[in-house]
Order: sequence, then C-alpha cells, then structure tokens
Amino acid sequence: MLAYKLTNTQRGELVGQLFAPNQFFNPVSNIDEVYFIFEGEVENCVNEEFMWVKQLAKQEFIPLKNKIY
Repeated sequence: MLAYKLTNTQRGELVGQLFAPNQFFNPVSNIDEVYFIFEGEVENCVNEEFMWVKQLAKQEFIPLKNKIY
C-alpha cells in the first residue's frame, strides 16, 4: 500500500489538525516507526495551512502489525 511519508517535524505539525471540516489528520507509524498519512487526507485537504501535504512523496507503507519480533 502506498502512503505519504512525513518527517517527525511534519508529523508534529499535523497531529490533531483539520485537513477539511470535521476531518483530522491522523499520522500512522509504519513497521520502521516512520509516520505516514494516507490518500484521503492528502486529496481532501482544503486547509490552506497544510496544502504542502499535496507535495509529499508516496512510499510503500508496511503496517506496524506486520512487524516480526
């Protein structure tokens, strides 16, 4: 699955912020503890303060639940 990779700083800027009315960003950690947001958050972003998310690079997202210890 592809998702949009965030730096730790970008993650901190997005947590709890609205990307559209009544819709909040929800960065999620991958298997390597790197944070991502997903297509719906990026495509539906209408908050002028966060339009920069539309420039983020897509990368493969492997959910944390798939991590083998």
